[in-house]
Amino acid sequence: MAKILVFLSNTEGTIKEMTTTLYQYQHLNEEMKARGIEVEESSLPQPENIEGKHAKLIYNTETGEFFYKYEDRPLTAEEELAKVKAENEVLTESLIDLKTQYMSVPCQYHQDYSVKIDKVLEGVEADGTV
Repeated sequence: MAKILVFLSNTEGTIKEMTTTLYQYQHLNEEMKARGIEVEESSLPQPENIEGKHAKLIYNTETGEFFYKYEDRPLTAEEELAKVKAENEVLTESLIDLKTQYMSVPCQYHQDYSVKIDKVLEGVEADGTV
């Protein structure tokens, strides 16, 4: 297994944020090596991929454990587009349900609603975008 050298923030307290990871650090002098923590790369936890979140590797100096703290970040253009497409899909399904409900109710005032809904649905592309 490969060992890595992890450097932590110089914050007060027992919770420290990882600032730098070196995979090849043999050329460092002993003083520089002493500033980091040598760990097996495989012993570090893997971050979860959470939309809209950024994972920061944290080290608890009391327990010697690494964990991730998740902070908000702006969505990427691809994530934003996927979110809008999913919302459009839900709205399209809602329109279809609404049309089905109104067509099942015999009422002279509701007769033109299905035609109006059909016109909206005509503008919906196969991928759910309008």
